[in-house]
Parts: sequence; C-alpha cells; structure tokens
Amino acid sequence: MQDAYQKVVGETVLPFYEGVLRGRGTFRYRAVADRAQWRSAEELRAEQWEKLGKLLDHAYSTTEYYRAAFDQAGLAPGDVRGPEDLIRLPVLEKATVRAERPQLISSAFPAGSLVRSATGGSTGEPMQFFYNRDSYERRCAIAMRGDGWAGWELCGPEFYIWGAAVLPQKGLARLKGKLYNAGLRRIVASSFELSETRAEEYVRQYNAQKPYVVVGYANALYEFAQYVRRAGARLHRPRGVISSAEKLFGYQRELIEQVFGAPVFDRYGCREVMLIGAECDRHEGLHVSIDNLYVEIVRDGRPCAPGESGDILLTDLHNYGMPLIRYRVGDVGSWKGLACSCGRGLPLLNVVEGRVLDVIRTPAGKTVPGEFFPHLLKDFHSVRTYQIIQERADELLIRICLDGPFPAEDRELLEQTIARMVGPEMRLRWDVGEDVVIERRAKFRPVLSRLGTASGADAPLSTVV
Repeated sequence: MQDAYQKVVGETVLPFYEGVLRGRGTFRYRAVADRAQWRSAEELRAEQWEKLGKLLDHAYSTTEYYRAAFDQAGLAPGDVRGPEDLIRLPVLEKATVRAERPQLISSAFPAGSLVRSATGGSTGEPMQFFYNRDSYERRCAIAMRGDGWAGWELCGPEFYIWGAAVLPQKGLARLKGKLYNAGLRRIVASSFELSETRAEEYVRQYNAQKPYVVVGYANALYEFAQYVRRAGARLHRPRGVISSAEKLFGYQRELIEQVFGAPVFDRYGCREVMLIGAECDRHEGLHVSIDNLYVEIVRDGRPCAPGESGDILLTDLHNYGMPLIRYRVGDVGSWKGLACSCGRGLPLLNVVEGRVLDVIRTPAGKTVPGEFFPHLLKDFHSVRTYQIIQERADELLIRICLDGPFPAEDRELLEQTIARMVGPEMRLRWDVGEDVVIERRAKFRPVLSRLGTASGADAPLSTVV
C-alpha cells in the first residue's frame, strides 16, 4: 500500500520531471514492460527477432566493425533469418571491444551524444563502452519491473548494502548523489566498510528506515546476516531481499532469509546491459528480459539444449549507439526449458555459474567483499586484466596486467585506496605491468582467498562452481 510520499513524489513529481521536463521515456517504457511480461513466449520471441533484425541492419549500415564482420562471414543482415544464421557472426569478446571501440560506435550518433560507462570487471577484465540514452531508459524500466517482483515500489523505502563510491567524490557529483538517494528514500550502507562497529550502526539505520526491500551483494548480505545473528539483533521484516552482483549460494540464501524474515530474490545482470534475469515469487529460475535482450547460450559454437551449460552471449536490442552483438559476458548458464508457474512468458535461466568473488579478511578482523576490487578497478582505464589473491592473513597479492602506460598518479591513487581499505596491518605485494601474465582457466576467480572460513561453524565464504 502506497504512503503519501509515494503518491505525491512517485506518481506525480518524478514522472513529470522525467517525462515532461527531461523528455525521458523511462516511465512509458516501464508500462510497456509491465504489460509485456504477461504476453505469450511465442509473441515475445517474435517481437524479439524483429528488434534484432532492425539492430543488425543498423549495425551493418553505421559501424565499421559490423560491416566488416558481415562481409567476412559472407552475410547480409537480411540473410539472418534464424539462430542458425546468427551464429555465423563472430562472438564479440571483451578484448575486441577494447581494441576496436571506435569501429563499434555508430556513425548515426553525433560526437558527445552517447553515455560513457565501464564494467566493474567481475570476471577480471574491466572494459569501457558507450550506449545511447534511449537504451538506458529502457534498461531502467526493465530493472524496475524485476525489482517489483520482490516488493519494490517507486519511492518506497529501500536499504542497500552496496558498493559506495570508492574514489573521492567532490562538489556537485557528491551533492547530486545524496539528493538522488534521499529523493528515492534509499539508504546506502557501504559494503566495503562492513566492520562490527559499522554493522551495528547499519542495524540502527535499517530499523529506522523500515525498508520495503533490501538490495545487496550476495556476500555482503551474508556477512551482515552473520553479524545480526551473532549480535542477537532483530530486524524489521521487509517484503523481499534482492541479491545481486555475485553468485548466491544455497547456504547464503538460507541464512539471509532466516535473519531478515523475508524471501531472497536472486538477480543477474551486468553493467553492459543492466538486468539480464531475475526471480519472481515462485523462485523457479531467473526470468530473462528478452523484450530488451537477445540471449544465447552456446558451447563449441552451437546453441545449447535446455539444461546444458554454455557461455552466455548478450545482444542489447536497443543500444544503437555502440551495438554489442553476440557479446561474451564471461558467465556460464543454462536454459531451464520449462515455463514458470507464474504465467509470465519470459523464459527461465538456471542459476548462473561463475562470478565467484571471495571475501578478503584483514588482520584487524575487517571483511572486504570481493566486489570492492572490480568496483575500484573499472575507473583505471589502463587495466586490462587483474587477479587479487590472499594466501596469508596479513598479505595480499595484487596482480595487474596493463593495456599501456600507467600514470604515476593513477598508481599512487590505486595503492592508497586499497591500503586505506585493508588497513596498515595488511602487506600489499604488487605485480603490475604490461607483461604480467595472468593465467586464465575455467572457473576463473578474479578475487581469490585461500584462507578458508573464519569460523568452523559457518559455511565457506565462497565455493568454486
């Protein structure tokens, strides 16, 4: 049930600001997305293929990369009539995006009109990319729909255990961030500062907020739940808890649900396209946003059958500014092959394998979630790949392969930021350079702890999957 603030700000002020004053289509797209989820799978697939065809035409006509890719494959966009034709186009790798970014940007968009972003590199490979504003508005609408399945409402109170800004924010940017969160009635508790003292403070803030939903990194939610259990604290019961950014394990879901007294809703996404899939209240799998994405699961160059694990390839159907077609995100998953009992036509993805980010423990007893490192390293554009390894309680090995020269001020800022986070008792061992070789194997873990558990009573903090 909505309160007065939601009715005034959520239903009137924000839609007016976004739609009329800023000319954005977010709320219009959300209404479309809400209706689309109940359409049949056949209708959604037909519309998805139509959108894909238009994107392929655009990419061929306006980007150097895709014109060459089609020509080398002996294809024209009109020749792609089904999945068996689409697989003739090359898979787009992160390394290719880094190397050929200018050739991937559409000539149909004026210079400066696209939004620049970067991945957090949760698979160990940060990457910069661009998108057009309309595609971002559609992504936001899809995210609203998915969060709504967990009980989220616009301008309803929210509590995030999330990655607050790592690098210093100043002036207008900092003020805008505070106003944005205040307007949405959102409290962000930094998952990078989850000490016993901070956790106690977060419990007080949480209970005062009385959130509808809680959103957090899987490991951070689990760590917080462990603290609440040890402290014997009691929490306001939310409608749902949304786990994101990291792989959620069964033992983590169980404890989080016990402590919060609410169901956990797993969510899968990436910065390149935002929400890919999310659980509804039936928890039978992740509903894939096929009205915004074309998702493939392939192995050895062929589509996988339901239940068969393979590489996840993404095509954003609305990013015309810098099309990412058949983009390998770096995760492994499988199609469920069954419709959800909720009645939605959006297909189901099995729990995604990969994205295992270990928790780093400092000699002072502080825990630093693995997500801290991709969150930080995405802002250093010279970083190609990395791996963070903890084999001793008082030492951290930081291995970074560079794409080019690393400015001295960047290195100093990186070293200071990590040292501040892990504390003076932790020795940092650096292996940084253009010639650093980071061995990549199946089930690669960009943040790896070999310390084991903090307590024999608790399940392991991470597991290789």
